[in-house]
Amino acid sequence: MIRLAEGFTCDQETEDYDMKSLNPSFLKVAALLAGVATISSPGAEPSTSLTLPLSNGTVPITYLNSDQLMPPVPSAIWRDEVGNGFCKGAMEVGATVGASLGSQIFGSTDAHDLALVKLSVGRVISDVVNSDSWYSGNWELLGEVFGGEQFKPHNAHLDGLTTILRYNFATGTKWVPFFDAGGGVTYTDIGRPDLGGNCQFNLQTGPGVNWFIYKNLALTVQYRFLHLSCGGMEKPNHGVNTSALYTGISWFF
Repeated sequence: MIRLAEGFTCDQETEDYDMKSLNPSFLKVAALLAGVATISSPGAEPSTSLTLPLSNGTVPITYLNSDQLMPPVPSAIWRDEVGNGFCKGAMEVGATVGASLGSQIFGSTDAHDLALVKLSVGRVISDVVNSDSWYSGNWELLGEVFGGEQFKPHNAHLDGLTTILRYNFATGTKWVPFFDAGGGVTYTDIGRPDLGGNCQFNLQTGPGVNWFIYKNLALTVQYRFLHLSCGGMEKPNHGVNTSALYTGISWFF
């Protein structure tokens, strides 16, 4: 860094600068307008100082290396290394596909088998919590859009929106397991004998894991239990209950 004064020359063990020929008026104007000028010198060590004798005094020059001029910027994704916890504010975009097998439980008359696809956008909403425990990790809030087809016991369609709260475990490895749960709304024509009307609520929960093949890209595998019902607003209201296995990718930034 050069802190400009009213004029200057320079001497160093390996270099001689004769700057007496410079116009003093130019130096005065530069000092007033710039105040501080920064230069870099290839190979120069940090804090290497030069002295520039001038007609009206001297001023030090300090060379800064590239690391001092451009300090490293922390990752917006990880607290430090991959798997050691996300930074608060990190974002995720994911796409997964899956299939589910229905169960005749919780009052369901039929077993409903589905083919599903879902898109998700998430944001990490906490710093690493429980940092001294095996279950240390981050909370993440996601919004999901999903859709698909029922292929058993009959053909039908469904589309839905879901808000998900997820907990990502900080394992210190490229394998980052998580558990999430949430709910939302669904439009479907599955109908009788288990559902009355087209508008339903959905509840979803289950574990999963992200395997980071790069620091910002992961392969995702997840199990989700999906429940559909109208909350008693229509009859019948036996509900749809099915277990889905998803695979896909997630991109973090």
